[in-house]
Amino acid sequence: MLHQAILRSSYTGDGAIEMLHSARPNLGRVLVVGDEHQHRNRIVDFLEGQGCEARGVDGQCDLSRIGLHGRWSLIIINVEQPAVGLERLRLFRAQTFVPILVTGTLGTIDRIVALELGADSCVARADDLQELWATAHAILRRVKIGTRCSGDGPMRGGFRFAGWEVNMEDRSLTSPSGEAVALTRTTYAVLVAFLEAPGRILSRAYLLRATRRHEDVFDRSVDIQIMRLREALKKGEPDRQFIRTERGVGYSFECDVVRYY
Repeated sequence: MLHQAILRSSYTGDGAIEMLHSARPNLGRVLVVGDEHQHRNRIVDFLEGQGCEARGVDGQCDLSRIGLHGRWSLIIINVEQPAVGLERLRLFRAQTFVPILVTGTLGTIDRIVALELGADSCVARADDLQELWATAHAILRRVKIGTRCSGDGPMRGGFRFAGWEVNMEDRSLTSPSGEAVALTRTTYAVLVAFLEAPGRILSRAYLLRATRRHEDVFDRSVDIQIMRLREALKKGEPDRQFIRTERGVGYSFECDVVRYY
């Protein structure tokens, strides 16, 4: 009904934007990353003006000191130099499943690469704060609908891959033959992390965070969960290897995945 109210109103331009802002909750806690001090602060000031809690950090900051996991609802990475910014995106994505929005003066190829590296969306013009605001809300709306953003109550939808099906509502895994395959809560969390990022290399630290555990990143529990998951998936095609080990880096899930809601 919101769009109808805007169409019926006498507001145009900024007036309509103000109505949209007033109808949306704020974005929560937002981390803004970028090397260009003035523009980074402009984004932070804009977000704070919308009622968000925002913090700006230099792109060269120590990620371990920021506390990525569990602290932020959204990360905005401002890209001034594509090569540097996209490498930064890769590093962030390897360490957190927090949604990431990339902004900057980006060409088509740069945006495609950013999405392939794990960005949830891109805003091509770094100075378009209204588009940034709308895109950020669209990302978090999808998170609320389709991912494990809170852990409270059943989630909807699921995944299908190679005849397998994961139902998020009852946390079930069904083999291509229709057999229910039992997984522990932790192994299930690892599987969902893979299904949300098929083909992308996930570090062991990322997978530890996805399981909501707090052991040291060198803890071997991830390897144990990978082993259990591999064994479970052998109930489909015994010779098929879904999980690929990227030595010294992490793991990747090698299969086409379809998400449904």
